[in-house]
Amino acid sequence: MKKIMIMILFGTIAQTGIAQTAERWYAFQDQTQLYGYKDANDVVRIKPRFTTAPTNFDNIICVGQYLGNNNKEVVSFDTYFLTKSGRRIDHHLYISNRGIVDSECEGFIRYRHYNMWKLPQFTGLLDRNGDIAIEANRFNYLSRVQNGLLWAEEGAVCKTSADGRPTWENGSGIMLIDTTGQVLINADECMVDQYDMIYLKLHTCRISPSPHTDSTRVSFMGVNGEYYSFVDYRKEFLTWIKERAKDINERNVDSILGPQITLQLHNGGGPLYCQPENLEPKYKNSLIQAINAIAKGEAMHGISQAMSYFFVSDYWINEFAASGKGGNELPTFEIFKVVEPATSIREHYYFLDTKQGFKLSKIQMY
Repeated sequence: MKKIMIMILFGTIAQTGIAQTAERWYAFQDQTQLYGYKDANDVVRIKPRFTTAPTNFDNIICVGQYLGNNNKEVVSFDTYFLTKSGRRIDHHLYISNRGIVDSECEGFIRYRHYNMWKLPQFTGLLDRNGDIAIEANRFNYLSRVQNGLLWAEEGAVCKTSADGRPTWENGSGIMLIDTTGQVLINADECMVDQYDMIYLKLHTCRISPSPHTDSTRVSFMGVNGEYYSFVDYRKEFLTWIKERAKDINERNVDSILGPQITLQLHNGGGPLYCQPENLEPKYKNSLIQAINAIAKGEAMHGISQAMSYFFVSDYWINEFAASGKGGNELPTFEIFKVVEPATSIREHYYFLDTKQGFKLSKIQMY
């Protein structure tokens, strides 16, 4: 079941003297259940007046407002972009077919030329001040900005696949661009589809005169004749698994555990939370067995020789993208789900991608 988080704000902004600031503001609620914003010093920057609100306000957000008549009856609904200076930008919000409204990332936020229910759908990019960085008249699909880079596609139509995931069809193919719309890697050179692109860590970009020799990287020739390489999550995780399998044991397994482990057991009930040192030995031993089985099978997708498998789930990435908790810092999110063994009760292990490496965050049993 995929979790949909809609971040549309309702209400009005009356303040016109708010200075644009780089500090982050945080949403809060009052007794009326409306949201406003405070800064890090708990100073109210915007009084509560929103029905819903994203958690953070860095530079620019999407807002919506119910408009009423003199009898205070709701007669219409207005949406627009808003900066901290109080500037209103009247463009259609970028709403995915999962109902997720875009949020700022690295000082940029996406918008649409038309309503999401109308064709053609062109997507553009606004900067932190609300100015147009990429006009919504060329690209049908744009990814969120990562490391100043975006995946893009022209001439594509968004449809929903049989499993409920969005697909872009009949387009020119995925290409890599920068935040000005300049093409860095043509679609003919990219040769990645809309699922492969989410596995490439754009913040690991390296440019060199020849393809990179690192086994965890994928290289593409750019329009400038040089090669752009990126770490592939799948290759990186498989390499990490194989390295851990060489020496993982009961004494050092704690080194790959996150700061808090979530347990969801097959006998029902709500999730349990525990510190790494309090995790029962049976779970740690099962984790060790799973790592060894996967390392032997070397499976990326499907069933391995060890009857185990792991895969990258784009759901986790999309959930993070929708949370509004992003920004310029590197994300920390659950990205891998390891399943072992294929018995009547499956043990699922979820890992976080952190600055300290992959860490176990959740164990789930069905």
